[in-house]
Amino acid sequence: MKNAIVVLAAVVFSGMVMGNAFAATIVAGNVATTLTAKAVVPSQLSVQLSGTTMDFGKVSASETQEAKIDITILKCNVGGNQVKMDVNGAADLAKDSTHKITTYYALKKNGGAKTYSTASAINSASLTMPPTVNVKHEFYGKIVTKNTPIGTYTDSFTVTFSQAV
Repeated sequence: MKNAIVVLAAVVFSGMVMGNAFAATIVAGNVATTLTAKAVVPSQLSVQLSGTTMDFGKVSASETQEAKIDITILKCNVGGNQVKMDVNGAADLAKDSTHKITTYYALKKNGGAKTYSTASAINSASLTMPPTVNVKHEFYGKIVTKNTPIGTYTDSFTVTFSQAV
């Protein structure tokens, strides 16, 4: 922020220049200019997760297993809009390039129903939740092992929370 004093036609105009060019025109010996007032109120969103690992534990062959991570919105002023949850890079759990376990994910909002999508489909799904503070939502994972070779199967992906527009 810079102070500016402009003297034009024996009239003094004092003001603040904030990163924008200052312009003035002389109209019959007077100084005329347009001023702009601006305020930015950023959205504030704070989300708490119960963990960062969805652990399915030890799974037997031909077994269905679920795991979940709890999501709680702690602070939210997104103007009444929904909170958006974007998943990027989710894939089936894999031991290596040829041994995989089909993986499904679902967002259960505030005790509601959960509808599972494949790992690849969850990457492009529109997951939203109400902006209510201190309400628990759950992000579920489900795997079905069928004739799955022994080993440790993993996948890592990114989850981003933001204001839905």
